Amino acid sequence: MPMMHTSTNPVDKQAVRRHFGRRAREYDRYAEVQRAMADALLERLAAVEEEPESVWTVLDVGCGTGILTEKLLARYPRARCIAVDLAEEMLAVARERLGSSRVWWVCADIEQWAPDEPVDRIVSNATFQWLTDPAGTLQRLAARLAPGGMLAFATFGPRTFWELDRAFAAAGDREATRRGPIFFAPEAWAAMAEGAGLAVHEVREAHWRKRYPTVRAFLDAVKRTGASHAPAGPLRANRRTLLGMLEQYERLFGEPDGVPATYHVVWIVAQRAR
Repeated sequence: MPMMHTSTNPVDKQAVRRHFGRRAREYDRYAEVQRAMADALLERLAAVEEEPESVWTVLDVGCGTGILTEKLLARYPRARCIAVDLAEEMLAVARERLGSSRVWWVCADIEQWAPDEPVDRIVSNATFQWLTDPAGTLQRLAARLAPGGMLAFATFGPRTFWELDRAFAAAGDREATRRGPIFFAPEAWAAMAEGAGLAVHEVREAHWRKRYPTVRAFLDAVKRTGASHAPAGPLRANRRTLLGMLEQYERLFGEPDGVPATYHVVWIVAQRAR
């Protein structure tokens, strides 16, 4: 029996809901990394999956504007999709994109909600970093998988935005080593999935470097996806620290064509026993 990985993530869910709700109409313009994550997630799933045409029910956790939902409907032509998101505004954009003939749209916190019946696939993209109790949530989700069902997700790893962390430290930020959700390592996610009773088939990671013309442009692009800092405590930087961070980021990482930001992406594919 695998050892259960325990962890908590101090995230203010109401702040997360507000941030993503405000950015729902412009999310797709700035979600380049999230789209690439979704494509790679389906590739990872396809590497171990047999007979996708036999899949009848799919749960999309944190569906947002429907980027992944659309791909899931194409991959599983016979399936009905349950698409869940915390922000009603995001769901509204997704409904406009895809309609509702094969999708049941649910506005809920996945840590408080579960489908009534078992599902064949649970898939999630760029969402699990917002879970306050990831180990417990994976246990709850695993329990809703049908025998042989699969859980596949993409999320961000701990080296995400390491340049930003270093710039804050160089600016004298002593209040927090990371301003944002905790990004767990691939092995931690694998341990949580195993602790939920699943067999882990795929554990992959990649470091994607994206360039921005300035640090402010980088921060603005992240903010416009809704991924603003949402701590469950007083960890906001003061103006002096923020200005110092901007200066240090440019000093440490600035080049003639702009500044880099690293996205550390983690993919996990796991399965319930038949």
